[in-house]
Amino acid sequence: MKSVIRTLIIATAFVLVANLGHAQICQGSLGDPIVNITFGSGPNPGPPFSAATTTYQYTSTDCPSDGLYTIRNNTVNCFGNTWHTLNSDHTGNPNGYFMVVNASIQPSAFYLDTVRGLCSNTTFEFAVWMANLLVPGACGGGIQPNLTFTIEKLDGTVLQTYSTGDIPSTPTPTWQQVGFYFVTPSGAGVSDVVLRIVNNATGGCGNDLALDDITFRPCGPTVMANISGSPGDSVSFCSDKSQTVTFNGNVLAGLTNPALQWQQNINNSGWQDVPGATGSTLSQDFTTKPVGTYQYRLSAIETGNLTQCRTMSRVLTVTITPGLIVDAGPDKSILLGESTQLDGSIKGGSGTFSWSPSTNMTNINSLTPRVSPPADIDYVLSIAGNADSVCGKLSDTVHVFVYRDDIYIPNAFTPNRDGINDTWRIPALYAIPVFELSIFNRYGQLIYHIQNNYTPWNGQFNGIDQPNGGYVYLLNVSNGKRVFKGIVMLVK
Repeated sequence: MKSVIRTLIIATAFVLVANLGHAQICQGSLGDPIVNITFGSGPNPGPPFSAATTTYQYTSTDCPSDGLYTIRNNTVNCFGNTWHTLNSDHTGNPNGYFMVVNASIQPSAFYLDTVRGLCSNTTFEFAVWMANLLVPGACGGGIQPNLTFTIEKLDGTVLQTYSTGDIPSTPTPTWQQVGFYFVTPSGAGVSDVVLRIVNNATGGCGNDLALDDITFRPCGPTVMANISGSPGDSVSFCSDKSQTVTFNGNVLAGLTNPALQWQQNINNSGWQDVPGATGSTLSQDFTTKPVGTYQYRLSAIETGNLTQCRTMSRVLTVTITPGLIVDAGPDKSILLGESTQLDGSIKGGSGTFSWSPSTNMTNINSLTPRVSPPADIDYVLSIAGNADSVCGKLSDTVHVFVYRDDIYIPNAFTPNRDGINDTWRIPALYAIPVFELSIFNRYGQLIYHIQNNYTPWNGQFNGIDQPNGGYVYLLNVSNGKRVFKGIVMLVK
């Protein structure tokens, strides 16, 4: 049985390597980059190398000549437009730097860097993003870049090498990733290696390229993960219907004694270990979790190895969404024969909606129809769906008050601060949009005045309680359409 398993592992590894082809990228599971050389970001030009070395000379110009390199976030109209224009790095970041190389006439190494802090006796994927800058047809076809990447021990011993062959021109600027595997030297702790990039082609018209995001990532056996009961890698819940989710994981053959650790990334805040989550399953209760995006993955490594060299499963996502909250808007008030606009809204989403009843309404499919009912009425705004398919409240009601000449105006109140009838309130004014109300004392002095924004009178003038007695009021509704005049008694 052991021999069968060993044969399977060797055969699997052979298939993985054989299938890498021109772009040898890890076919198992990768970990986060231990090293990621992005060249940085910022305004042009970027700075010359500080750690890596090169036989090429740095230039700050956009279009380096033969044997020169630059660090830029774009290249534009170089050499009579025989180069592609690059407006960003390979990630699409317009401020992201990349290395621009115009190869020397004679083949040579143009990039040398010591890569530190890799785990020892570990398989790593080396990868880099590249772009041929030459436009097809320029220079009669021109010279195509051809590179060799070599990973060496500090004493010069070659651990792995990979040649790209000619990198063809493309009709549009195209970034492609190439790479290969290597195994770091055995021993305790970490290993340092040397990365050497050699230009194999001659210089002249062509052999011009851009490099970006040089990465070293641990590569290991496939780490599997799934969401229990879900056919995909993501599930979504309404905030008022969230539930417990169980994640399952395992590691395919390749680790003798795997150490597992679940990780989470909440709202893109960064990956963190879930405390105590070291088993093959993880259950998380989302009932009380706030709206947001929750990502999970399972990491694995041989027990006793350095944790930074863990490899990861694919990402599983749980999304908690807010309701499609239907709001019919504030209650309205009109005088008989007038109209008003309803102020409906649907917050947190959209859907097919309508008002009911349709009585005296301009458009039942508008969130803001005008209505002119002959009497008090409730209008209901509803969104299509059912409680299982739509988040939040499905309907809401607005009441429209219709007032005739009989607007109720109290004739007395008792502002003695006993909590009963302490203010003089005219309920209709809470909803009537256009009005003016004035109150005068027995000397004809104006002691209270409001317009279009109702606040009940508390029986004071300039913060001083007024004496018992009768006070004349004058109420003008809708710019003179209704005028009410009378006396209100203040009794303590």
